[in-house]
Amino acid sequence: MTRLLTLLLIISSVILPSYSYEDTIEDTVESSMLRTKMCADFCSVDNCRTYVTPLNRCYNARHLFPGDDAWSDLDIMDVTMNGSTLPSEEFQREFYSTSDGSCGGETGMSTDSYTLPFGECVGPFGAPRPWGIMSVMDVAEEE
Repeated sequence: MTRLLTLLLIISSVILPSYSYEDTIEDTVESSMLRTKMCADFCSVDNCRTYVTPLNRCYNARHLFPGDDAWSDLDIMDVTMNGSTLPSEEFQREFYSTSDGSCGGETGMSTDSYTLPFGECVGPFGAPRPWGIMSVMDVAEEE
């Protein structure tokens, strides 16, 4: 029995790559984006639009998607939870009074913050597509 366990450990160390805990978290967080599907009717398949935005970085959706009325002028930061590990079941969406992609500039103080789930239809947010479903995507998926 001991030889069998030893053999399995040797095989698994050859087959399965090993990662350090810090590298995995950092690499995963840095290489992840948020995919948001926004729909006019409770996350249906019709009249929807998909957006890709950064995770754990400030952005201004009006700059990313000019002319799209689904987004406000305010800066946004979507922050992963559980110590910034992925995957988690939810994330924090923070809004800032700035509109230049600085997320509050030197003060960095958010004006509003909401905890949102991954993989569930949430809303209403507002016209023209008030319902959304968010998921984490790896940057490699985008290419």
